[in-house]
Amino acid sequence: MEQALAADDARLQKRAELSIRVTKLADLAYDDQRGQCDWESVTRDMGMPLIECLRLFDPSLSTFSVRSLPNITDWLANDLSTLKSLVSEQFGAITADEWPLVGIYMNVEQADCFMAHT
Repeated sequence: MEQALAADDARLQKRAELSIRVTKLADLAYDDQRGQCDWESVTRDMGMPLIECLRLFDPSLSTFSVRSLPNITDWLANDLSTLKSLVSEQFGAITADEWPLVGIYMNVEQADCFMAHT
């Protein structure tokens, strides 16, 4: 029993360390002009898939703020194209649990991403 608890603690500690690392790399890869992170460089530096990096990212530790784009007219054409490509290429049939990951990638409130995608 103690071994199982120790293994769980070690796994949680490793995940916390990875989360901090992903978040720090995302902060370094953040582009102020675009208002987005270069997630491709984060995934390359971490050596893990995009979805896993998005899951590990901790917004509470990040230095950049999430954008609010509630109206479709607030979105740039390039951002809309990126949003649609991301959803189709990375998620396919997206579920409600995955919209927060889309929001993290786009650095936009998840509800705004959902509304812009539909």
